[in-house]
Amino acid sequence: MEWWIQQSNKAQAHRYAWGLMMMNALTEAFKTRALCDWPNDPSVLSQCTELAGNAEIVGLDEQDRQRGTSYEHISMEDFMEAHAHQDSRHDGRVVPPFFFPDAKPSGPDIVFYIQINNKLLPAFVQRSCARYSM
Repeated sequence: MEWWIQQSNKAQAHRYAWGLMMMNALTEAFKTRALCDWPNDPSVLSQCTELAGNAEIVGLDEQDRQRGTSYEHISMEDFMEAHAHQDSRHDGRVVPPFFFPDAKPSGPDIVFYIQINNKLLPAFVQRSCARYSM
């Protein structure tokens, strides 16, 4: 994958490759240790006590090859509604656990839900923030 990224100068290709890598990285990260035990400074628990406990990615089925979907297939509102209130389903179909919103306007690059102690919490991951000079 690294070679593929280096060969492309298109932002969309980089975003796609980054998304594939992050779905796998996030899946593994949540399997290996509790979110409150991640080595952050300041600690996760000092920032939000609701994050104590084992977190699971909502809608994740490790046997399913499709782990992500994008704004081209479902709106963010429908994605969030499916995972928060519809047992990870929309229009009778399973909704993958990771959502990739449109790059414009600026916002998160990946959206997903975690469940900790029967509480659903949305997670928004942003790759970077661009600075523009005027």
